[in-house]
Amino acid sequence: MKENQEYRVHWKFVTFTLIVGLIVAIFSVISDNLTFLGDGITVLEFVISYFAVMINSLPMWFILAMLVGYLFARNIKQAALLGAIYTITAITFYFVIRYFYIDVPVTVTISFKELAISYVNWYGASTIGGISGGIVGFLIKKHLMYY
Repeated sequence: MKENQEYRVHWKFVTFTLIVGLIVAIFSVISDNLTFLGDGITVLEFVISYFAVMINSLPMWFILAMLVGYLFARNIKQAALLGAIYTITAITFYFVIRYFYIDVPVTVTISFKELAISYVNWYGASTIGGISGGIVGFLIKKHLMYY
């Protein structure tokens, strides 16, 4: 029975990670490419741009990693691992969606070394943020259990 319950928790985490990570990635790409803001903006465009900018903020990425630690982790190690997995998944979705969303002129070329350094920086910072967010979320849950 306990194994079956753990299996369900893992599937809930995977489902959360895929759905929320995809939503965060889509809104982050939209936020990075807000070209339609101007005089003739509609209410819907304003609302979408507002949510996109809000979701694309570092505090929101950290809060979502905290939510992962709060909801799914049973100990600090698991909180760090799940926070990192969630954040790496979300940033990967972001890079994939951004690749198809923006048009880069053929004349712009980036060396493999520059691209690798960029990805190491992005994934490194994202992993650190995911780990720390997951741990903070777990500690909040642990602390709230005593009240």
